[in-house]
Amino acid sequence: MSSTKILLVIGSAILLTWSCQKENFNKYNDAKETLVLASKDEYYSLVLQWANLPTTRFKEFIVVRSMAPSLPQTELASINPNEIVFRTQDNKDQTFRDSVFFSRVYYRLYAQTNSGLLYSNEISYNPNIINIRSGIISDFVIDPVNGSLFIFYNSRVIDKYNVSDMSFISSTNSIPYNFTSSQNASIRNCKNCKTELLVPIENKLYFIDAETFKINEEVINGNKIFNTATDNKGNVYWTDSSTTDNVIVRYNPTLKEKKRLGEISPDKILLRVSEEGQNIIVGTKLSMSQIASFVFDDQGNSSSKHVNTQIRIDWFNKGRVVQNYNGLSIVTGSEGLILNHELQSLLSLQPQGAGYKNFVFSGDSKFLYAQSDNFKLIFRYNLVNNYEQDKSYNFRASPSFLFIYKQQLYGVGVIFIPELGISRTVLEKIKMTE
Repeated sequence: MSSTKILLVIGSAILLTWSCQKENFNKYNDAKETLVLASKDEYYSLVLQWANLPTTRFKEFIVVRSMAPSLPQTELASINPNEIVFRTQDNKDQTFRDSVFFSRVYYRLYAQTNSGLLYSNEISYNPNIINIRSGIISDFVIDPVNGSLFIFYNSRVIDKYNVSDMSFISSTNSIPYNFTSSQNASIRNCKNCKTELLVPIENKLYFIDAETFKINEEVINGNKIFNTATDNKGNVYWTDSSTTDNVIVRYNPTLKEKKRLGEISPDKILLRVSEEGQNIIVGTKLSMSQIASFVFDDQGNSSSKHVNTQIRIDWFNKGRVVQNYNGLSIVTGSEGLILNHELQSLLSLQPQGAGYKNFVFSGDSKFLYAQSDNFKLIFRYNLVNNYEQDKSYNFRASPSFLFIYKQQLYGVGVIFIPELGISRTVLEKIKMTE
């Protein structure tokens, strides 16, 4: 055989070998492309799914969970062992459920084979639940304009959160007073004023800058202040321990003017004010509670209506009294009694378990959300359709209070994590589907 033929044979063999290696390399890459990770959201847990590998080269599946996006690893030794949440040597294991997380997390699937390490796409998941400070919560305020949540603790701490992106913003312990549940704060938002927290402490009302927590103003009242509220004109209202029959105070911060309103007895310490400031209701925390309603005309004159009731008014709802399609509505007690603006009984909500614990109206006044006292459920009632119950929502925590921001429902409460054997106080964004 000539040297030329020998070279041709050797060259053909090299080309054939390279072609086979290239084919195997392409097959390896093709297999990498077929390793796809999918997800399914099921009641605040995430189910990861994938297909088995059609190869005898399979050794192991590995699922990793990280707190930030990351590049895929190409070697098994490079995977952080602290991020591994699932591994199996069974090619038929194609699902993994994860439920212990309190912030956005990222998942990736790896497959160890005889040829090396394959990796899938990366999936991110936001559980819409975050840890907050543990402790005794004495009060809370939601900013309906900016979406900030302020939580007051009896340890002189105020924490601020952004509910839109479920994040912590800032905290202060610079207010040298203890916060108590018997003195309720509110927030002041108006067109030509700063956003301020209104915090009553004994006989003083503090106007606290919502951004810096700096005290902008201190109003000395003379009597202990129990509850505060505002209207959209910038006026501030409170009830106090005055021994007169006029326990409601309306204060104009611009003019520094105070005016006493309402001819009622001084046991009315709880307060709600409608958005325009035309309707005011007051009541007590007693089981035998008398509720008083005041309606103001354009000249500021008022008339009052009274009713005696065996059940409590809804003072859990920190929002303003809501003007709905048929007038001012009030929700009271565990039975969910609906009263109109004249305090006349309209109906009671459909019974659910042991009754209701919390209520909150939607921002557009179309729906009422009621939290069951013994179920982890929130029921939605359609105000336009005679308060018909048309939806229910699950939540992981048992909320101490509920609130609405931009038609989204939130709750703050305690959740028990059986996997860890601990309880956490959390802010939860309730999953709502239409």
